[in-house]
Amino acid sequence: MAPPTPGRRFEAGPREAMWPHHCAAMGLRGHDMRKMRRLGRMVGILWLGFWLGLVAMLALLRVLASRTGLNRVAAEADEFRLVLVMDGIELKARSNAFRDGGLLCVMGGAQIDLRETTFAAGRSTIRIGCLMGGTNIIVPEGVKVTMQSSAVMGGSNKNVPDVQGPDAPELHVRVLAIMGGANVTIVDRD
Repeated sequence: MAPPTPGRRFEAGPREAMWPHHCAAMGLRGHDMRKMRRLGRMVGILWLGFWLGLVAMLALLRVLASRTGLNRVAAEADEFRLVLVMDGIELKARSNAFRDGGLLCVMGGAQIDLRETTFAAGRSTIRIGCLMGGTNIIVPEGVKVTMQSSAVMGGSNKNVPDVQGPDAPELHVRVLAIMGGANVTIVDRD
C-alpha cells in the first residue's frame, strides 16, 4: 500500500482515528474528508426529516379518516370503504346483496366476517391495501374465492377450498401488501 499523499492535514477525533488511513488508501485528502462529513450530516438531516414527515402524514391521515366517517360502516350495507391508520376494526357484515369492498390498512388491522352475508349475483370484489398492517376475511362455505395479490416483504394466504358449480357466488380479493398481509379463510357458521 502506498504511503498517504501529502496535502492538507485532517484533524481526526477519536471516532475518526482510522479515517485518514482509509482515505489515503482511496486517494482522498483532508478537505475531501470534510466534504464527506458534511455530506453525512446532510443525509442524516434528510433521513430525520423523512421520518418526521411520515409520522406527521400518518397522524393527519388518521384524523381525516376518523372525522370524515370513513370507518363507520353499517353491517347491512352492500358496500364498504375503510381507511385504518394505526387503528383496528372488526366488521361483521350481514348484507343481503354484497357487491364491493375497499380497505386500506396503514399500521392497522381488520377482521371482516362475511359468514352472514348473501352475495350479489355475479362477482363481488374486495380490494385490500396493507402497509405494515393486516387483514383477515372470513367467508362462508360454498363461496368461490379467487385471489390476486402483489406483495413486497409481505404476503397473502387463501385457506378456502375450491368450489365448483355455476350457482356458487364468487368473491374476488385483490391484495397489495407492503410489509403486511391478508388472509382469506373459512370458518363454520356455528
